[in-house]
Amino acid sequence: MALNCAAQLVKPPPATVMFSNSGSFVVKLNREPWLRGLAGAATPGWKQSFTQPETNTNTATKRADDQWSFAGTLGPEAAPDAAWTSYNQTLTAIGDTLQIAWRFRMTRDMELDLLHVSLALPAKRFAGKTVRFDHHDVVLPEQPTPAAQRPITGRPQQIVIGSGSLGSIVIRFDKPQVVWIEDLRQTGGDEFELRVLLATGELKAGDEYGMALQLELAERPELLVGGNGREFVNETKKWTRFDLQDTAKPPPSVEPEKRAPTDASGLLHAPAGKFGVLQTKGGHLVWPNGARQKFWGVRMATASVPAKEGAQGVAARIAQFGINLVRWTVSNSAPDDAELDRFDYFVAELARRGIYSHFTLPTPRSANPAISTPLVVDRLAGFVERSADKWLLRKNRHTGKRYADDPSLALVQITSNNPIFPRPQSAAPATNNLAVEFYGRIYKYLHKIGVKCPIITDDSMPAPTDLSALISAGDAIGIGSTWDPLRPDGFIENKALVSSNGGYLTQFASASVAHKPLLITSVLHSQANEYRAEAPLLLAAHAALQDWDGVIWDNYTNDPAVIGQFPVATRIFLGGLASPSRLSTCVLRSDSTNAANVWPPTWLTFISRWRNALPNVTAPAPDIIIAADGNETPKDAPVKKPIRLVQKAGNDSTALQRLWVDAARKLRVPLGWEEGPRREFASDNGQLSWDQDHGQFTLLAPACRVAAGFIGGKSMNLADVTFDLGTPHFAVLSLTALDGHPIAQSRGLLLTTVARCENAEQRWFENLNGHLKVLSAKPGTRLEPVHATITLHRTRAFKVFALNHAGQRGTEVPTNRITDGFTFIVNGESMFYELASEGGLRLWPFGK
Repeated sequence: MALNCAAQLVKPPPATVMFSNSGSFVVKLNREPWLRGLAGAATPGWKQSFTQPETNTNTATKRADDQWSFAGTLGPEAAPDAAWTSYNQTLTAIGDTLQIAWRFRMTRDMELDLLHVSLALPAKRFAGKTVRFDHHDVVLPEQPTPAAQRPITGRPQQIVIGSGSLGSIVIRFDKPQVVWIEDLRQTGGDEFELRVLLATGELKAGDEYGMALQLELAERPELLVGGNGREFVNETKKWTRFDLQDTAKPPPSVEPEKRAPTDASGLLHAPAGKFGVLQTKGGHLVWPNGARQKFWGVRMATASVPAKEGAQGVAARIAQFGINLVRWTVSNSAPDDAELDRFDYFVAELARRGIYSHFTLPTPRSANPAISTPLVVDRLAGFVERSADKWLLRKNRHTGKRYADDPSLALVQITSNNPIFPRPQSAAPATNNLAVEFYGRIYKYLHKIGVKCPIITDDSMPAPTDLSALISAGDAIGIGSTWDPLRPDGFIENKALVSSNGGYLTQFASASVAHKPLLITSVLHSQANEYRAEAPLLLAAHAALQDWDGVIWDNYTNDPAVIGQFPVATRIFLGGLASPSRLSTCVLRSDSTNAANVWPPTWLTFISRWRNALPNVTAPAPDIIIAADGNETPKDAPVKKPIRLVQKAGNDSTALQRLWVDAARKLRVPLGWEEGPRREFASDNGQLSWDQDHGQFTLLAPACRVAAGFIGGKSMNLADVTFDLGTPHFAVLSLTALDGHPIAQSRGLLLTTVARCENAEQRWFENLNGHLKVLSAKPGTRLEPVHATITLHRTRAFKVFALNHAGQRGTEVPTNRITDGFTFIVNGESMFYELASEGGLRLWPFGK
């Protein structure tokens, strides 16, 4: 009988095998892909190719309780009736063993380059594993294979791959076949592709080819056959209820020693503007007295401020998270007097607590580059100028100051994520004169009406050839991006940043310029992404390493997985618990086409501070200069010459990385890692470590320890602190000294443990690619319990308390003394735990 798609509302088991109607399949462990497979072919020169299509012409038939067969035809998409071959595929489940067999039969004479079956093996599961080709073994490389290196090849009749926890893969052929394994990581992928060549050349109608795949799993999997996915709910009855929105009303105590451990408002200096008007100097934001200023902010809409009776409590809660900036997006519609009064009051309450404002002016629609004329520029500029008058020349009724004159106005931004004059990055350089004219006009106008704070033009990623032109009109650089954005069909990929090649972090670094501050004006981790808890501490640590000037999150929510970690993230970034890198590197850029063809050193983002540098522009002296062909040293080069590296157009990143490593060692920086391409990085200050292949990140700073990623079942040894995580598979743990002193000497510590977070009764849909969509949910948040043993190697005794959502003490957690310290176990009682020593808490050495 043919199978129909039927939604199943079930808790996903650890091992799941999902088959489409066509027979393509994915094997998942804890809903992460472990193996994907499908068949394909190509004509000579790859003029036409095909894979198993997801169409209704393919059928899945159940032959017995644990046996299915799939039948279909394969041919070019443009002519599906002109099939090249028919296929039959069988799936048999015997206990914890799956057998999948393919049988192809040519329906007409055909010349093919390939008739093959491809298997995708995730690198983070299979790197370092052994592949046995009949009688010899090959180890899949731990680090990415250079693109120039040939794939692993052989002609076996059987292949065996052991993968550890899930089981093994056995592939058998009717006769020896050509097999090759290619490392896709060097080209941006995250998998090994194992391709079995079943036939090639002149194939005749009636010819048959086959192979069999056997998966020996560690447990019996759930089988989902037919259809396009399934509905499910996670079992959250034992998850912890944790609603941060309940804590928005009570104002904090003004005495620092009485603040809750989760209260980071001591990082803020109040009132906002007490030091004067913000300025830029030496590539950073500074006050008139020369002191640096960094921002950790959130975006809010002017039309969504709280009512006046609740404004004080909301402003107080924002301050408790350590947030010291609100980026305002302004509506194009005119607000009424009541809305303006409510907005003015809330801005005044924020400023009173040390929270600055960042105005983003209303953005007009993008102009068509084909019809952009001086007349269009004039009309668009006039729109922005009128908006600036309406908002910045207005007097706040509760401060008595015009917004343009108020020193609590930290930044003004002209447009956001919407370049008014877009053009392809491959276009000829220095042709964006209309954009330069537009931003230059608005910049001058803002100064004319009295704006004194730094001005940002836009936060879109500029083409390398436009870099000098498009930043010339602004005082600071803005850049924004999203990880795992919501697609138009409502799905997300549900991928982890910690297992990627850096995601938006490399985009942010690539936008930096040596002589101007860099602010991340918009960063968003999809709210449905199950790994979003990785974002705050990962970004805070790298923003500190790169010495950026601000991070602004795209929305203000009460999501414990993200904003619940802000009290730690702000201490890392604003409080200076993580240090900037030891070395500084400048990449010389110009408006030449050669500059656009040079690889940016994005890998350096995880190791050491780097900036783009423009010719003939004064910039702080770097330790290392990376120059493209013909580029000169920046203006006012220091007496002590930096090490100069020449990067030739067309060279890959491997050659440049090797040169940089040699230069760093000449400067006596202990890097602790090998040369060549890799996805495991350690920062030059010895604090950050990121294994992207295995999805693990750690921060080892004197007053803060962080372990994040796929660390379930592992022991994370961070000097005098050890996290032994039981479950779940993915989690983020941090231990932070509230007084800023080293962990071993601190009298007050905050432990955070967080994994997945969902709304109550959240229903999901998962398609065959593992992509997720939230179907429905109810109010209230649930935290997945984190089960871990925490060991501190220190002599000072302490007590451990689980804290509620407001940071107040609840249940005491027992501690045990060991030979050189103490140990205790947490089981998801909360995401916050206080470690308090006798003698009280010394004051945080920052803030007022």
